[in-house]
Amino acid sequence: MTHVLPLERLQVHWAMIVFLALLAGLGLALGFAPWGLWPLTILGAGLFTWLVAGRGPWTGFGIGMLSGCILYGCTIWWVGAQAGPVVWVLVVVMAVWVGLIGIASSLITRLSGWCLLVPLAWSAVEYGAERIPFGGFPWLRLGYTTIDQPLAGWLPWIGVSGATWLVAMVGCCCLAVVVQRRRLIPLLATVSAFIIGGGSLLVPVDGGGQRIAVGMVQGNAQLGLSSGYIAATGAAPHHLSETIFLLADARAHGQQLDLIVWAENSTDTDPMLNPTTKAQVSAAAELAQVPIDLGAVTAGPEPRTRRTTTLVWVPGQGPTDHYHKRNLAPFGEFVPYRDVLEPMFPDVKRAGYQSIPGTEPGVVTVPTVTDPGLKVGTVICYELAYDQTVYDTVAHGAQIQVAQSTTHNFSGTTEPLQQMNINRVRAAELRREFIASTLNGYSGFIDARGRLYEPTREYTAAHRIYIVPERDNITPAVYLAPLLGLAQLLGCLAAGGISFYVGRRARLTGSLDRRHIVSKEQETQ
Repeated sequence: MTHVLPLERLQVHWAMIVFLALLAGLGLALGFAPWGLWPLTILGAGLFTWLVAGRGPWTGFGIGMLSGCILYGCTIWWVGAQAGPVVWVLVVVMAVWVGLIGIASSLITRLSGWCLLVPLAWSAVEYGAERIPFGGFPWLRLGYTTIDQPLAGWLPWIGVSGATWLVAMVGCCCLAVVVQRRRLIPLLATVSAFIIGGGSLLVPVDGGGQRIAVGMVQGNAQLGLSSGYIAATGAAPHHLSETIFLLADARAHGQQLDLIVWAENSTDTDPMLNPTTKAQVSAAAELAQVPIDLGAVTAGPEPRTRRTTTLVWVPGQGPTDHYHKRNLAPFGEFVPYRDVLEPMFPDVKRAGYQSIPGTEPGVVTVPTVTDPGLKVGTVICYELAYDQTVYDTVAHGAQIQVAQSTTHNFSGTTEPLQQMNINRVRAAELRREFIASTLNGYSGFIDARGRLYEPTREYTAAHRIYIVPERDNITPAVYLAPLLGLAQLLGCLAAGGISFYVGRRARLTGSLDRRHIVSKEQETQ
């Protein structure tokens, strides 16, 4: 039996259905940065479910495509700043995932308990979008909209994948309260989710261990991507200059630094191959007399390839440890199907040489005076969107967390704010402080609850000094969220399969009953 009143039964004109589908997509989009209107995302999920409930799978897919195009068109248009018109190909590809949610929801809403089952479709699709296509594009996940609301209290327990289920569940329960006669259970589920989540936010965070003084440098280098490596336009000298200001500030306040963090691509040529860049980085390290954790563009293993790398540069020694970025942004750091797309969309040439991903966890050893074996968890830019990449840092012994980003090609768009929002979500999820360092975007210190302090501004050179506690805690989300993702995928497939089977059996039974009635009437005649 269908437990949600399908829109089609109201005999609404198809134009109104299209309008409401677009409106649902807009509501979903407005919960993300920079808007942060999270109640609209919840309502958008509910409206979307209402639109597809009880409809045929292809109709559900079409409604999902409409909502998905608006959702992604409003939120990831910034990819076009580098990739050009090909961004709309990416928008359509990602909208297909929302279309799949429409198919699954149209089936699952026919089952009892749909309020708890439909959200599995949202989580299952996010599980797939983290992997397909082009290595995944998990930039938009409903769980990212929770950071400024009570549901954020669930993040350290069930992670982003679990938070996505909660957002969709609350949206479905709100829908049930409006269209069903039995409203008590969905109402209690909604209230309980907010009360438990809000209560978790009141649990104090322990002070952590030994304090580490970290100097963060934002160099404000404007870079171009029209040539092989990122064009050498002054990233390293800008960071050297701002490091001098940082050191003067530290001396004026009697502060002894333990290490300095530069942003992703803070050296625009390989400092291990380019003598000028090497001299600039070495000069900064010698002046500071502390290690520098810097982002570098390094030569790849094959001709005309590169790597995005974090290097630990120690005074008098040079690079002592490194980490190669594992998750690469499509059309930003590499171009999928380049031979096909580049002739059609010449703008993709701005991505430069193809980047090669690393394979090891993002943990580097930084020898400081305070802790000679300090383990620094490093997440580089786009990697923030990947659960396992982030979880691997703490699982492999990271004691402090650093997020290095570029964002220079997307300055003035919504991308830097979306990225800072994901930084905040990850900090709350791991219950660890994050130092966010960008080339010329929004840098800052994020506490273990996901609150941002002392942010910088775009297009400015800046530095900060942060005192960060060492931590060894690992939240339940690190272990539970990966299992939840797979379980939600299997649960969605099972629920959809059961609904399809039950519906097909009901249609066959109805057909046989009608034939039986007709035959009886014929016998009577």
